[in-house]
Amino acid sequence: DADAQPASSKRPFRIRTITAFVRLDGSDMLEESKSLERKIGACNAALRSLETSLTEIGFEVQTVRIATNPFAEWLTREGPDGDGEGPPPAKRAKDDMPGVIKSRLSRIDALLEAHGIQFFSFGPSHDPDDTRRVCPAIVAASGRFCCSANVDADDVESARAGPAF
Repeated sequence: DADAQPASSKRPFRIRTITAFVRLDGSDMLEESKSLERKIGACNAALRSLETSLTEIGFEVQTVRIATNPFAEWLTREGPDGDGEGPPPAKRAKDDMPGVIKSRLSRIDALLEAHGIQFFSFGPSHDPDDTRRVCPAIVAASGRFCCSANVDADDVESARAGPAF
């Protein structure tokens, strides 16, 4: 009987997920940029190294994921984020934004697939417009994607957009 075994011989608990946090900016989303690939690759290397270390000592790691800073800082922007170096702060891309977002989400999903990353948590939405417009696009794009949103209690429109996710 497994319950009769001494505690020291029982298998360690399962680790639900290992999360790597990465900061992205608008320049990572430029098609000619390789920084997104480098950042996801670096996260993957760190995740796999930790996963290997944990499994070697007997833990079961069920999934790995990447989490980011708020997506409005990078997914819906063009160019650098204006960190005091280089060009001025990026402006939100307005031309064909739904198409741009869809293309960027596809690119991210393909990179995650290539690295075997099961989940990708887009940083939270703090803007009611992004909550209504962008969050549904994120979660519809891939089963790997998730995001959260801060919704004011009196923002009925954003709350009703939630079921569309």
